[in-house]
Amino acid sequence: MFWELIHPHFGRSVLINALSYRIQEKALGGLKPSTQRLLDRIAEGGSNALERAANPRANAGTVLIRQWRGITHKV
Repeated sequence: MFWELIHPHFGRSVLINALSYRIQEKALGGLKPSTQRLLDRIAEGGSNALERAANPRANAGTVLIRQWRGITHKV
């Protein structure tokens, strides 16, 4: 269960963040399975999973959108 994951010596802020995440997870759903697999590989120290997560590559045709000072920029 969720409570078993919380160490008794964690500070109040860690407990509040953990509870907030759990409430949000129950209301909106958890992580996508692909994200959970990536996190599992990183936790296990899998082959360069962290490097791939840190350096995502955009495929051809990808549109990048950024809004800055009320103006939307598309590249």
